[in-house]
Amino acid sequence: MKKLLLTLLALLCVQSVCLASFREHRYDSFKVLEPEEGSIIFIGNSITDMHCWNEVFRTSDGTPLPIVNRGNFSTCTDEQSDVLESYLRHKPKKVFILLGTNDIASDRLNLTGEQLIVYLNSVVKRILMRSPETKIYLNSIFPTNSAARPASKILHTNECIKA
Repeated sequence: MKKLLLTLLALLCVQSVCLASFREHRYDSFKVLEPEEGSIIFIGNSITDMHCWNEVFRTSDGTPLPIVNRGNFSTCTDEQSDVLESYLRHKPKKVFILLGTNDIASDRLNLTGEQLIVYLNSVVKRILMRSPETKIYLNSIFPTNSAARPASKILHTNECIKA
């Protein structure tokens, strides 16, 4: 039994290291794979990361839009802020931001709605400063109701985002 528990613990540790390495690899690739000028950038967490945005949105004749997915699972606003410059070099046409759920639930940050808005405002200001023609779409946090993400905290945070 002891051997089994040690084996399971070792596997969990290996999984954690692999996931962290994968996240860092994604951020490293974001820094070198620059979007084309006029692209539409999706910035976010796993909700953004796991969706094929460029396959969903198309022009009226069926041509895919120039969408670049910069989602990364478990990301927080400060991490996306660290790689933001690589998204802005070529003046994106639009930026869709879906961040916050991990900021308000993570052990690392555990932000209040008001604290999250400070981070989001800094991201928005940097986008506007570097690329003033870019349209920014700041999305609300998807509702959940777990111990880490109580509905009341998400609703309050969404009110802060809306304001």
